[in-house]
Amino acid sequence: QEIFVRAYPALGREALHAVALAHQRHPAIPSLDLTSYKPGDYSDVPDALAHPLDVIRLTLRSGLAAEADLSALANLRELDVAAARMTELPTSLAACTKLERAHLYNNQFTAFPPALSGLPALHTVSLGRNPKLTSLAGLERCTALEHLDLGSCPLVRLPDDLSGWSKLATIDVGGTNLTQV
Repeated sequence: QEIFVRAYPALGREALHAVALAHQRHPAIPSLDLTSYKPGDYSDVPDALAHPLDVIRLTLRSGLAAEADLSALANLRELDVAAARMTELPTSLAACTKLERAHLYNNQFTAFPPALSGLPALHTVSLGRNPKLTSLAGLERCTALEHLDLGSCPLVRLPDDLSGWSKLATIDVGGTNLTQV
């Protein structure tokens, strides 16, 4: 907890405060991957939090608050919140227009997260093993989509208009309730 007490006053801003709050119960922050943000790895958490534009990969295993402000992570390329018991993503994620990969499998999403709809660089979405996922509304606006994992979700239908998915190379629908593709 001492890291959090020191970090935010030194930063003079709250850009990643919600992320840090999600990890307060884990002083070592084992799931916040600070080693792959930029060449010359950060030596400590406050240093990494002071450079949100350098964050390209964010891995969280204890979830992320829906009200978290991720808008400062303008260069975020990969978000991994797999198995984090999440039901929604922060709307501020929509500002992360360079996001390419979203690993959201094994959570509690009931619908495709609206914050991801229309992100121009998003090419990989892993939503498999979300036992409550029944709606993909908004997914059709992800026109850069190349890889989509929906395996083992209780889906009964895909979006009606898939014409924007011209780059889609793989789709996993194994273990779903789809009757037609």
